[in-house]
Order: sequence, then C-alpha cells, then structure tokens
Amino acid sequence: METGQKKERSYPRRLPTLNFDGVEYFVDERLHEFRAVDKPHQPVDFESEAGKAMWDAFYLMDCLHCNQALCVIWLTTKDSIVCTSCGKEVPLYKE
Repeated sequence: METGQKKERSYPRRLPTLNFDGVEYFVDERLHEFRAVDKPHQPVDFESEAGKAMWDAFYLMDCLHCNQALCVIWLTTKDSIVCTSCGKEVPLYKE
C-alpha cells in the first residue's frame, strides 16, 4: 500500500446516520434516501422537500483512517470528529 492511500476494507460498510429534528436517520447513498432508524420502511427521498432540507443541514465525508462515511452538521464549530466505525479522530473539512 502506498503512503497516503486510503485503506480498503473487506467488510460491509456501516450506513452513516444523522439526527434531524430529533429523529435518527440512516443515510443510504445507494438508494438515494434517508430512513428513520426506528421506521426504516418510511424512506425520505434525497430529492424530496424533506430530503433537501436534510442535505442543507449536513454533509458527508469519509474517515481518513477506515473510509467510513460520516455525517457532519454544517454549523459545527468543531475542528474534528470521532469516527463511528474505527473510533479515531478525523479532521473536518467543508466542501
């Protein structure tokens, strides 16, 4: 593996989650939808009004250590977050 390359994983990727208006959602990029963790059968399409409102509040970035997708609130004042998969600190950037 070359220096600076992301580590490829051989296990399934955990869907990132976000908390929006007090509800925890999975972010499913493959299906282009948010799904409430406790009501996954009621998806919110990324292109719907509610889905667009969620994207206006959050963005996704990959962990530099394990490549896990992480949800980050745009308004955060933090310089880093802890990866929910590997537990390592990840510096934040905004796209």
